[in-house]
Amino acid sequence: MPDTGPILAALYSVAVLIVLVLLIYAILVFVARMLARVLPATTPQSDPGLDALRIRFANGEIDEIEYDRLRVFLQRR
Repeated sequence: MPDTGPILAALYSVAVLIVLVLLIYAILVFVARMLARVLPATTPQSDPGLDALRIRFANGEIDEIEYDRLRVFLQRR
């Protein structure tokens, strides 16, 4: 019978490597999910008043001076 010692050792090494890679991946996914829960969202909340003002300006209903005046007023609220 052939000696299977080196073959089994190689298979064992590959299995250990696969387990370590999966463990590291699981830890990274866990940390990323925990950080996503703890850290605030980076996108600011939309202001409906400013959105409506932008639409009015884009449609040409108000000029740039009126837009700036109203934008400053709405941002102070």
